[in-house]
Amino acid sequence: MLDIIDLVKDYDVITIFRHTSADPDALGSQFGMKYFLQNAFPEKEVYALGEDVESCGHMFDPIDQASDEKVASSIALILDCANHQRVDDQRYATAKKTVKIDHHPDVDDFTDEKLVNTKAAATCQILCSLFKPYDEYVDENVAFNLYMGLQADTMDFTTTNTSLASFEAAQFLLEKNVNPNTVKEKRSGTSLDEYNMVTYIRSQVKLDEGVGYVILNQKDYEAKGYTFAKVKEKVSAMANVNEFKIWVLFTEDPETHTYAGSFRSKREYIINDIAAKWQGGGHPNACGAKGFTLDTIDQIMTDFKNRIKEVDNK
Repeated sequence: MLDIIDLVKDYDVITIFRHTSADPDALGSQFGMKYFLQNAFPEKEVYALGEDVESCGHMFDPIDQASDEKVASSIALILDCANHQRVDDQRYATAKKTVKIDHHPDVDDFTDEKLVNTKAAATCQILCSLFKPYDEYVDENVAFNLYMGLQADTMDFTTTNTSLASFEAAQFLLEKNVNPNTVKEKRSGTSLDEYNMVTYIRSQVKLDEGVGYVILNQKDYEAKGYTFAKVKEKVSAMANVNEFKIWVLFTEDPETHTYAGSFRSKREYIINDIAAKWQGGGHPNACGAKGFTLDTIDQIMTDFKNRIKEVDNK
């Protein structure tokens, strides 16, 4: 286990990075780490960097700015990111030292040091373990950000990798006066526009041999006033349907005119190996890939349907 205080003590500047298309675990771990280190080392400069906050930006504080010189002089902590291509702000590689802390499968050895725990339900859960020995630096602000990510990545403590350790991390944060209802409201509150977007996506769903799927074309979602960045995140619109063993959302990227795919499945239908086959990845039941054409969408749909048959016929 890394000793986070010992790790950063010799650096005057600490930069914190995470993956593109940031979700609450990426941002929660990033800001939780930032505020923890500011509490521990008020004399140091600590920056949370990256621009691609998607629709989660309103849940967290504004992203920092740091010069190239600052980044180059820093120790860079890369959180919740399995491979170097997905790091939001590639300047991390210029830092004096790089450290990865993550819970995704360890597919890319791109840092000087790393702590990867694939059994953890969230990177925020890992940070709870790192911070517990330094309890005095974990205030309500640190805990709130970590709880945001933990609650989100466990889908309210219902995912297949939610464990006793996940609840122990939650207990640690709740003891810092975090109100889970406030976290839930901030994370799950929706505007009328978002509500209508989800309704639209659901209206497009089709079912094919246990796979619920939607293919969203640029002209169609833009005609509704929606953006690619927001629409492609809404695979959760298809969750909790009894007939869907696997559910997938394909969204046309207006820049490449290929389709980004977001994939989810019920516990017994492991699909991250299918995503990896298409140069994607993620968790066993929550993953994705991009660069699909309509022809390759047909092919991966066949992969999903075959996986359902494999599991059901055992």
